[in-house]
Amino acid sequence: MRRSAALGLASAAILSAAPAAQAMEYKLVSVGSGCGAHCPQVISAEGEIARGSAEEFIEFLRGAVRSDRLRNVVFIHSPGGNVVGAMKLGTVFRKAGTAVVVAQARDGQGLGQNAMFMSAECLSACVYAIMGGKTRVVPPQSTLGVHRTSSFRFVGKDPAGVDPGYQRIQTPETLLKALGDYTRKMGVSAEVLSVAQAAPANSIRVLTRKEVARWRLGKERF
Repeated sequence: MRRSAALGLASAAILSAAPAAQAMEYKLVSVGSGCGAHCPQVISAEGEIARGSAEEFIEFLRGAVRSDRLRNVVFIHSPGGNVVGAMKLGTVFRKAGTAVVVAQARDGQGLGQNAMFMSAECLSACVYAIMGGKTRVVPPQSTLGVHRTSSFRFVGKDPAGVDPGYQRIQTPETLLKALGDYTRKMGVSAEVLSVAQAAPANSIRVLTRKEVARWRLGKERF
């Protein structure tokens, strides 16, 4: 089976194990102070990653690139979401040469080596999305966390609508292989996947700053 086809099949089975959160939204945020309407802008990406988040990001960029103030930087804050959607989003980041910062973007915030970033979380599938960043910045005050991939199969809703209609199944080997190939392609250590798959699906294994650096997930500053 071709890899693209395998990803397509796997995406139908992979759902977030976490409670439903707000869908990922993109917006432009001005950074810097004292520059008024001339301040540079970055992209804020906050919320849960869906299967179509990459396509939504591309659509957002079509409008955003009209701003001559836009910097190729995404600030991300996400509880996770769809694994295949996260890999697709990370692939778009890499193709665009985007720098990714795990922080919440706020008006007037600085940008650069001495910037003080607002803490954020990048959990579960979000970690696969940031792997695509050409430059990855994970400030000490922000959190990266992983856990075992959760896979479900739709078995049909009951008439009363009480049963959500999904049954947990073993994660397909095609998806695990795709994750491994993707991680290596993005220049990140495969140890991230080993640690993730060893962690229970209903909890988060927070990565230490040493692990983030050693596994090449990100640096603390630009």
